[in-house]
Amino acid sequence: MSDRPLPDLEDPLHAPFWAAAGEGRLVVQRCAGCSQFRWPPRPRCAECGSYDFDWPAVSPRASLFSWIVVRQAFMPAFSEVVPYVVAIVELEAAGRVRMLGNLFGGDPEGLRPGLRLVARFDVVAPGVTLVNWTPA
Repeated sequence: MSDRPLPDLEDPLHAPFWAAAGEGRLVVQRCAGCSQFRWPPRPRCAECGSYDFDWPAVSPRASLFSWIVVRQAFMPAFSEVVPYVVAIVELEAAGRVRMLGNLFGGDPEGLRPGLRLVARFDVVAPGVTLVNWTPA
């Protein structure tokens, strides 16, 4: 998997997310000023303008919002895994926060909006854990 793109674990804005994923926990950035969850992480809250935030753990449960079945590898590193599903999921416990990830398990043709999902934590390289999804 080393030839596939990997996240920058040192990026200060995203590092807490990747560190938690490595521990098997799902966290989401939350504004310390107004308690608004936000994804993707940002340095400043769009609701209240605060620069203060924390990273609470949230439920790993979500529902399927949208998806695409990728049937063609646009990078050689992905040629062995097509077809695969890229999903947008809506987290259950963090307001209307939506995240992107791969969806594993089940028939891609049987997917439907609202399908109940749970996060899975996939170690893809030494020290790198991706958050993906599977039917609950």
